[in-house]
Amino acid sequence: MIKVAQMQLKPDSRQKELLTETIRTANKACDEISSVAFEEKLFVSRHALQQKVYYPIRAKYPSLS
Repeated sequence: MIKVAQMQLKPDSRQKELLTETIRTANKACDEISSVAFEEKLFVSRHALQQKVYYPIRAKYPSLS
């Protein structure tokens, strides 16, 4: 059985800025990971993609760690 919880965030203006910046940074990281996957055709093995991008992405985006 899958349970779903729905919440509504009510951030103040500073929290909203931080959340927006975090989402933008995460999207940039995902775009880079996706580019590597397509360029190197790493679709079959999640492990191979993770080995290729994990440390470089963590180093480039330390705020996501």
